[in-house]
Parts: sequence; structure tokens; C-alpha cells
Amino acid sequence: YSKLKYSALEAKAELVVDKTPQGQPVMKELHLKIRLGEVENLRQAKLLVQKALDTGFILQSVKTHIVAEVTINDERQA
Repeated sequence: YSKLKYSALEAKAELVVDKTPQGQPVMKELHLKIRLGEVENLRQAKLLVQKALDTGFILQSVKTHIVAEVTINDERQA
């Protein structure tokens, strides 16, 4: 169980779809842009985001290449 206080969460995703040599559609790449604003504990936020990217059920269940760009701002940067 982890609890993290933050003031804002923004997430954007772009999926690149291509075709296999046989003409079947395939999800080639998933680009994620994630921004957490004004987190209370910067170290904990970084650890939780990395854990979600490394072990998240849905992210680990697809063969699609995932590119994640994560920005975390702590309260001092607000």
C-alpha cells in the first residue's frame, strides 16, 4: 500500500500502429507523457512511477514497445 499526495496529474498517450509483412495491424509503439504536479515526497513519487512502469499489469501484458516521459515537480518547484 502506497499513498502519495499530489496536486495534478496529466497523462497523454500516442499509439503508433503499423502493419506486419502479412498486412495485419500491429501496435508498434506506445508513447506516454506523464506529469505529476506538486508532489509531497519527490523520492517516493519517483519510486512509485518507476514501479508502475516496471511491474504494471497492463504495461507488462503487451508486446508493444513503450516509451515513457515522466515529469515530477515537488512542492518547492510550484
